[in-house]
Amino acid sequence: MQFANRFHGGLMIPLCMAALSAAAPALAAEPAAAEKNGSQKSAPTWQAFGYRIPEEIVMVVSQGSNGPANIMVAGWFMPAGGAPDSLAVAIAKERHTHKLIMETRQFVIAFPGENIEKEMIFCGTKSGRDFDKFKETKLTARPSKKVKPPLIDECIVNFECEMTHAVEVGTHTIFVGKIVNAWEHENAKSIRKLYTLGGLGGRNYGAWPIPAKDEAVPEKTKEKPAQASGKKSE
Repeated sequence: MQFANRFHGGLMIPLCMAALSAAAPALAAEPAAAEKNGSQKSAPTWQAFGYRIPEEIVMVVSQGSNGPANIMVAGWFMPAGGAPDSLAVAIAKERHTHKLIMETRQFVIAFPGENIEKEMIFCGTKSGRDFDKFKETKLTARPSKKVKPPLIDECIVNFECEMTHAVEVGTHTIFVGKIVNAWEHENAKSIRKLYTLGGLGGRNYGAWPIPAKDEAVPEKTKEKPAQASGKKSE
């Protein structure tokens, strides 16, 4: 099964190995004749890819020539080099965010914390074609210094990026952006980042590492993500 087919909206909900036992038997079953290679054995690509959990989540802010700024949640993100310092994020070609980035060649990458988990889930399960996500979530848009898309005030950090490369890879485009400005929340060191957990600790999303049993866990971290009613995050 292709990675692209394992998306729910803009949030990846991959099966991790801890959750495979609860998955459908057809998914959990090993290939009838797995090829052995020392301590390695062949596996479906999607199953092997599940071991990346927990996976970092970022929020991608984009804004076109007209209309409101949009927020998309993405998991396929990475640093992409230095001199100039750059970040890269993979966006499916049919996404609204893809269109907006292509229009202005600018975007903001923000790291969400557990303080905005519900807002992150909304942004990751709704389309910017149908919702003004800043308005709906009441997240605070702050003006960027060097790019058009705004910052998300509640996020741990925000990186203003100017696109330098757009590399087409199958169903997605990898947008590489030169960091032209960076911002840090005044309480950044005390806000825990959000990750895709894929069932770890009984949660799909939440801060990592999971708190010890004697630590208080906010109720919202136990909630399941809202369903998108057929809509995709874009």
